[in-house]
Amino acid sequence: MSRFVRFLLHHDLGTEARAHLSLFGGDLPDLELLTDLTHLSLDEPLPEDGPLRLSDGCLGRAGIWHAAAGGDGTGEIFFDEALAEVFAEMPPALRSDIGAKAMEAYLRQGPITAADQLFALAARAGAQDSPDMRLVEGQLLSGDARHMEAEEIFGDVAAQNVKAAPSALYLLIQSLNARGAPVPEALLAQAKSTAWLLRQDLAGPPLLLETVRADAGANNLDAALRTIAEEIRITPDRAQMYRLVAAELVAQADPTAVSPADYSAAVLTNLRALPEDGSGDVARRAAAAALLDLALPDTALAVLTPAMARRAPDVLLLAARAHLASGRAHVALQLAADLGSEARELRAEALAQLGQHRAAAQLYETGAERAVPEPLALAAGNWDALTTSEDEIRRGIGEFMRADGPDAPDPSTVFGTRAPLPDRPSLEQTRLLLEQNRATRETVEGILNDVPPSLVVPERTN
Repeated sequence: MSRFVRFLLHHDLGTEARAHLSLFGGDLPDLELLTDLTHLSLDEPLPEDGPLRLSDGCLGRAGIWHAAAGGDGTGEIFFDEALAEVFAEMPPALRSDIGAKAMEAYLRQGPITAADQLFALAARAGAQDSPDMRLVEGQLLSGDARHMEAEEIFGDVAAQNVKAAPSALYLLIQSLNARGAPVPEALLAQAKSTAWLLRQDLAGPPLLLETVRADAGANNLDAALRTIAEEIRITPDRAQMYRLVAAELVAQADPTAVSPADYSAAVLTNLRALPEDGSGDVARRAAAAALLDLALPDTALAVLTPAMARRAPDVLLLAARAHLASGRAHVALQLAADLGSEARELRAEALAQLGQHRAAAQLYETGAERAVPEPLALAAGNWDALTTSEDEIRRGIGEFMRADGPDAPDPSTVFGTRAPLPDRPSLEQTRLLLEQNRATRETVEGILNDVPPSLVVPERTN
């Protein structure tokens, strides 16, 4: 019975082999090994404690089967020249079937040179033209940055009615996504329908996620996130995998390319698709920043709420910005208290909002990257800062308030020089005087409008 089951497996008849093991294999001494081989033939995951997973470092044929099983899943798979020699002695059919599985495992986990060497041995026996082996060839070409050639191979296999077609479709779209190339609409539709049909199969979810990345890469973030949200609803056991991809897409999307409003709407509509643990914090920061740019600070705070518990500096800084934009300067100061120099200007803005203009100006003077803003300098009585203003009026105010004694300028010159009035002014001269007064009043009002309403006008220092 054992020999018969091996014969069935040799011809890739895994379903028949499983049926015979179920009916007649109860007393076979190598039942566990034959069961593992059946899983491998049917492309099913192997038990972690099975003989193929635990045979790391074995020489000869056992080493090839161990590699085909994906090793023990913890790192590079064993490979040496003796293993290659045994592989070269295998019949072409086995070299094509088991060899392709081993090569894909080496491509995933290393060493990649092992996949290259085994492929050369398979090609020498004419076993390189099977769909599985062509996929290996395409992946080797991708590893050499020959992406166009690889995609041509993947496309050829994907168009065939073969078992490897879904894998080829996955590799093709993955390659296009990786190099930022657009995925043709017909190809994307084919991939989505295939992923739907295979949603309960191991090949379905990875293919679906590549279609989602393709949607996001085409600036259709809303469609991508809606697909993920629906998959989370239908298959909650895979929710964490889908949430991680949602976080990746939100973090990597460019709001200016999608449009800030559309980006924010896509995130808010599908907010439940984002992880609430630390794996979603980068995405939540990106979304909150976009919402702040749209002047929606309280909505930004709602997006940040799960991340606030971890007290990451970037999250606290964004939250402080949101509270400041909502007029809660005292909360912003509390959040930014321990953030260091990166929050210096934010603390200055919060102090100014609270009417503590001198303290705010001092923060700028002690290490901020830019000079004291002129409205704040006026509110804080920082006349030295105003004397360098490009605005003639502000510069005149600064010079007048800073001067002392006989060197003080005539206040009338601060707003420009006027011609002296004649003894008997005409109506036209009177109209011009009124116009000058109106212009002066509007200039002063404009300057004062820049000053926060909590301003207490500083006294002139002597």
